[in-house]
Amino acid sequence: MRPASLLSRFPPRAALLADAPLDRLGRLASLLVLAGGAWLLAGLAWDFGMPTGRPAIAHESSAADAAERLAGRSPFASPAPAAQSAVTPSSLMLVGVAASAERGRARAVIRREGQPAPLVAAVGDEVAPGLRLQRIERDQVMLAGPAGESRLALPQPPKLHQEVHD
Repeated sequence: MRPASLLSRFPPRAALLADAPLDRLGRLASLLVLAGGAWLLAGLAWDFGMPTGRPAIAHESSAADAAERLAGRSPFASPAPAAQSAVTPSSLMLVGVAASAERGRARAVIRREGQPAPLVAAVGDEVAPGLRLQRIERDQVMLAGPAGESRLALPQPPKLHQEVHD
C-alpha cells in the first residue's frame, strides 16, 4: 500500500479543526452526566449507610395511651385554685384531644379546677357531676348536662398583629 492512499482515508486537517468544539462539548456533557450520577450514588450510599436516630414522631398504638402521656406533660399541671361549688364549663379547660374515626378510641384531656391531675375521658364519661362528654372532635369537645349542650375548645395561641406604619 502506498502512503498516499493511507492518508487519503483520513479527513483533511481543516475538517478535524471544525469538529473539535462539538467534540469537546460532547465530552464535557458526558463528564457532567457522569459527575451528577456519582453525586446521586454517593447520596444514596450516605442515606443507607449512616445510622438514624429515633423518629421525631412515634406511632401510638392507642389513643388512650397518647392521651395519658399528654396529660402527664400538661403545662397546666400545677395545682389549681379551690374549686367552685357548682361545676360549669368555665371551670373546665380542654388541654388535649386524641381524635379518632372510631368513637370508642377517641379521648379528651380535660383540666378541672381544683383537681391536681387532668382527666382523660372517652365519649360517655362523666367529666363532672351531671356533665357528660358527648362528642370529641379535632379541636373541641361537646358536653351534655342538665343545662343543655356546651362546647369546650382547645386554647388558641394569641394572634400577633403587625401595625402598618406609613
